[in-house]
Amino acid sequence: MPAPALGKLAADSIALSNMSTTRTTRSEPEPRCWMTAPEVAADLRISESTVRRLIRQRDLPALPIGGQYRVDGDALEARIAAATTTDRSAA
Repeated sequence: MPAPALGKLAADSIALSNMSTTRTTRSEPEPRCWMTAPEVAADLRISESTVRRLIRQRDLPALPIGGQYRVDGDALEARIAAATTTDRSAA
């Protein structure tokens, strides 16, 4: 008796799972995430004016791109993690 035919969705799912298990030999860097001041404000739940003040005071590193400041999201996460670790170890 022949095996039941797989539906297209199931076949595609199997094909995708097989692709995800193959490894590539070259290592490509992940793209950086550049965030705008409103995005940083929403993420940290602070006002945009606070984000802009932190950028102006150089407490938050940013790069001017196209008339707007952009914050490196990876660097922001690292700074938050470092500050959180330092704060918790001091308590």
